Amino acid sequence: MTPMNTKTTPTSAAVILAALLLPGTQTQVNASIDWYSNVAYQNNFSSLNDTGWTHLSAFALSTGQTWDASTGAYRLTAPAGGYNGYGFVGSVVTGLTLGNGYVQSDVVTWQGVGTYGGFGVGSRLSGLATPLGLTGYAIVYEPYGADIRLQRLGPPSIFNNLGSMSVTLTPGSQYAFTLETTGSSIVGSLWNVGQVGTSLVGSVSATDATYASGSAGVFAVNITPMPVVDVTFDNFAVMIPEPGSLSLLGLGLAGFLAVRARRTK
Repeated sequence: MTPMNTKTTPTSAAVILAALLLPGTQTQVNASIDWYSNVAYQNNFSSLNDTGWTHLSAFALSTGQTWDASTGAYRLTAPAGGYNGYGFVGSVVTGLTLGNGYVQSDVVTWQGVGTYGGFGVGSRLSGLATPLGLTGYAIVYEPYGADIRLQRLGPPSIFNNLGSMSVTLTPGSQYAFTLETTGSSIVGSLWNVGQVGTSLVGSVSATDATYASGSAGVFAVNITPMPVVDVTFDNFAVMIPEPGSLSLLGLGLAGFLAVRARRTK
């Protein structure tokens, strides 16, 4: 699978900002997006490496994972065959701890539809090197079930569904995951990116106070008989709130545009 070598442009950045700021949309999807004036981390992988990331491989007791940013995007692969047939691959930003904040990442392309599988972004992640011990929150797309799921990772099950919405993504099109954690409010959303009329695909929210802080990153999971999960992410960013600030139209706007505005290769 060859990743699509595209980056978001300033025009598409303006469009997605407009969608976030539409009356009603901001309240429904990301009520406190105007808090996020501080960009804690951003990476469009134009350095062609994943320096500053910690690879995750222990979760499903699987082997054979790969992490590759040499194309200018971040491609993760993992064969199935670990615990109960599962395969898992992930990566988190090294040294970053997030409590209240906003995580976003484009998903450029993906491959394979199995009995079970999914990919997405996670926040407040812990137990990174513990077999079957990963905890935190995630917004995940499952191609087989054709839905997005807001999940709590960890006990009582490995994956605990906090809510879902039926959506079908088009292979070859580019989308963006966003995951917002504000206290016990967890909001996961999926957006069209790089298409005419960039818009919200779907959003799932829940109230859960199990995990207060942890790492942020991307991951993918699959299970036999799906031979491999193969997903490429890009334009990853983490933003943190400035309490009491309504700065999206000031410094926050500049920060958000800086995250979304990327060169076209």
